[in-house]
Amino acid sequence: MRYYYYYYTHKLGFGWGLCKSESKTFPLANSTKYVRENTEPSATISFWTEIPYEECEEMSKIMDEYNDERNTEEKD
Repeated sequence: MRYYYYYYTHKLGFGWGLCKSESKTFPLANSTKYVRENTEPSATISFWTEIPYEECEEMSKIMDEYNDERNTEEKD
């Protein structure tokens, strides 16, 4: 299994995410489809890199903390 970090942009801003794949290459088409369906239809993935599993775990925690903070701010 391979783990990837990716960065995307869209007309409302930007974002980043993590994905895993059994392929030796980044699953660009599937990841783009996922990002467009779950964020903004204009999203385009502009950068990706393979990362070790340990970094993926750490980045996942950071993403969860960021999303928790953002959700709290939106409720206020």
